[in-house]
Amino acid sequence: MGTPLLQIVDVRAALAFVADLAECGDSDQLTVLIGTLAALIGAENALVSGCRAWAPGLSVEAGDAGVYTPDLMGAAGRNWQEHPVMTSDLIEAGEGARRVSDFVGPREWRRREIFNDFYRPLRARHELSPQLAWDPAGSSCCIALHRSGRDFGEREVALLGLVAPH
Repeated sequence: MGTPLLQIVDVRAALAFVADLAECGDSDQLTVLIGTLAALIGAENALVSGCRAWAPGLSVEAGDAGVYTPDLMGAAGRNWQEHPVMTSDLIEAGEGARRVSDFVGPREWRRREIFNDFYRPLRARHELSPQLAWDPAGSSCCIALHRSGRDFGEREVALLGLVAPH
């Protein structure tokens, strides 16, 4: 299946987001912009996080602190090595926007501690994420968009793929 055609309104909204991102000057602005991106993609929540192969835990660069509480992020930090996208991102640079469902089936995903300790309390069954930065020494930074209902579709993957390189 080829890349779905995006509506011109989608492309314009993505370009406007990229322009706003280019002007972003601090983490507060970034948090607002990430919320805008979540709305554009149709996600309920979003965060920017980083991980390093040699260090425990995750760093949160931007996200709603009322949603991504310290307890919730602690659970993600303890179990991030079970995340199928994050672990592959440490090995090589990720390309485009990827769904967790592109890497693992729903049953296997729901059996993992990271799902039960982080995603279940977040009420997020699905995640879509592009990698923003990668280092061959084993570090990665990504945006993670979360949704409880249906999985992200090809349109959302294509739209986020359009935004991600910027």
